[in-house]
Amino acid sequence: MEEERHTFRFFAVVEGGEAHFDVTERQHLCVLRMARGDELEAFDGRGHVYRCRLQTLTRHQARATIVATRYEPRPAAAVTAVLGAQAGTVDDRLLRSLTELGIGRFLIFRHQHDARGKIHSARLSRWRKIIVSACKQCHRVWLPSIELLPEWEELTQTLARDFAVRLALQRGGECSLSELLQSSPSGNVCMLVGAACGFSVAELAILRSVPLKFVDLGTDTLRTETAAVFFAGFVNFWLREWSR
Repeated sequence: MEEERHTFRFFAVVEGGEAHFDVTERQHLCVLRMARGDELEAFDGRGHVYRCRLQTLTRHQARATIVATRYEPRPAAAVTAVLGAQAGTVDDRLLRSLTELGIGRFLIFRHQHDARGKIHSARLSRWRKIIVSACKQCHRVWLPSIELLPEWEELTQTLARDFAVRLALQRGGECSLSELLQSSPSGNVCMLVGAACGFSVAELAILRSVPLKFVDLGTDTLRTETAAVFFAGFVNFWLREWSR
C-alpha cells in the first residue's frame, strides 16, 4: 500500500475563481519549491477547502486556479477562550495549542492591576498569524476569531450576553472537575483563564457577579499555559460526552 503523504495547506483569499496568497504564504510556497502547474490545497478560514493549480509564484505575487471546492460546516460546540494578558501579551505557544484543540474564539482582556497592560496592534496582528499557522498545521478550516476587551465593563457584558456556560480557572474554586463532568452543558461555553499574575480580590468579586463557575483543577501547581491547555482539552471532552 502506498504511504499517504502529508498535504500542506495554504491560507488564501479567493476572488473570481482564483486563490491569492500573501507574503507569508508565498514564502512557504517558495520553501517547498512549488512551481507553475503544481497542485496544492488552500483554505479561506470560513469552511471552504480548495484544490488548486499554481499559476504564478514570484516575490510579489502568488495565485492559483481553483480546480475543486469542498465545504465543511462550522463545528457546533466550539469553546471560547477568554485569556488574560500580562504586560500586554499572551504566550504564543498557548494560542497555538488552543487553536489546535479547536477553540473557536479568543477574547483577550487586561487585568485591572496590570500597569503595562496595553496591547499594541502589531501584537494582535502577530497573534492572528500564529492562529493561521496553527490551523494550517492541524488542517482546521475555520479560523478562530480574536478580539480585544480592554475594559472590564466590556468583558463582563460580553460574558453575560454571549455565553450560557461561563467557567473560570481558579485555585480553590467551588467546582471540581468531577462535578463539572457530571453537570450538563447547555448553550455557548467559554473558559476564562487569568494571566500568571492571577485575579485580584476586586476582579474576583466582579466575575462572581456575572456570574461564573470557578473550577479547581486539583492539587497540582501548573503554569498558566499548561493549566489552560489541560482545561481546554477537558472541556472539549465534557462537551463530547454530553453530546453523544
